[in-house]
Amino acid sequence: MSLAKFIDMGGYGFYIWSSYGIAFCVLMVMVWKIRKNKNMIYKQLRMKYKRTHNIQQDN
Repeated sequence: MSLAKFIDMGGYGFYIWSSYGIAFCVLMVMVWKIRKNKNMIYKQLRMKYKRTHNIQQDN
């Protein structure tokens, strides 16, 4: 079995590899959004923590 036959996948290679490519892109977008959301949540928690400690120090 040659590499060209493997990539061709019996004539369905375009559909198979494009579906793998689309799935990979969707997964990468999901990872990016999760990381972005995580960073936003950490930022909000840090701000809330600072506000809470500033209020407690003033009293």
